[in-house]
Amino acid sequence: GRIQGAEYSLVDYNRAGVPLIEIVTKPIEVEPALAPAVARAYVTELRELIVALGVSDAHMHQGSMRVDANVSLKPRGRTEFGTRTETKNVNSIRSVERAVRFEIQRQAAVLQAGGTIVQETRHFHENDGSTTSGRVKEEAEDYRYFPEPDLTPVAPDAAWIESLRQTLPESPLKRRARIREQWGISEHEMQSVINAGALDLVEQTVELGADPAVARKWWTGEIARISNEQGVDVAELPITPQDVRRIITLTTDGTLNDKLARQVIEGVLAGEG
Repeated sequence: GRIQGAEYSLVDYNRAGVPLIEIVTKPIEVEPALAPAVARAYVTELRELIVALGVSDAHMHQGSMRVDANVSLKPRGRTEFGTRTETKNVNSIRSVERAVRFEIQRQAAVLQAGGTIVQETRHFHENDGSTTSGRVKEEAEDYRYFPEPDLTPVAPDAAWIESLRQTLPESPLKRRARIREQWGISEHEMQSVINAGALDLVEQTVELGADPAVARKWWTGEIARISNEQGVDVAELPITPQDVRRIITLTTDGTLNDKLARQVIEGVLAGEG
């Protein structure tokens, strides 16, 4: 299950030796209305890159990848960022967008009411999309803004970095362009697949012999609708490209119509086989 709402947690010592990579971005300044989508797009792109490089499976719901979302506001015309908050351990791409949106709205309401923003960590609640106060971090020392004495800085040789760059697989950006051309779809249609978090699933379904348009229809339509209702990513649902390919076959040969196919999908998700 999830940490949120649990009565206790367990430590898996089998993962104690798994290395941690922390990526910290520079501040990204954007209009408040666009910020949630920008945050989601960044995490989506980063996750795709991590998976493509084989660094991790990046299953956010399993803890392989988590996001700490920092948000601060500033009045128009000012150059300094306002006090920021850090919403910790957000565990899905959809939740990143929701957490950033809520925190922007919350901070704006506080400032408009004449209040001040407290520098703190906050917890995200998936049930209602809200954040609540965690631990106040008033001093820079709380963030450990100083060199770690036991770690030696690593500065890889530029030539070595370039030699590694030549061995990298196809980038997610180039992959999307290739797939879009192969499927003959527009940028808008491709974006709808990406927004649904279903690009890998649709591609795998097509590789099994399904028509790209029909595969997109089911993954970004009925299945994406159910994932939204359940508040989970499409990839977390217990339905596979093989399942969807079979459903497409049954609808193509007339065994099922779309209404019955939707009932089959609900049955598969309910564990009925």
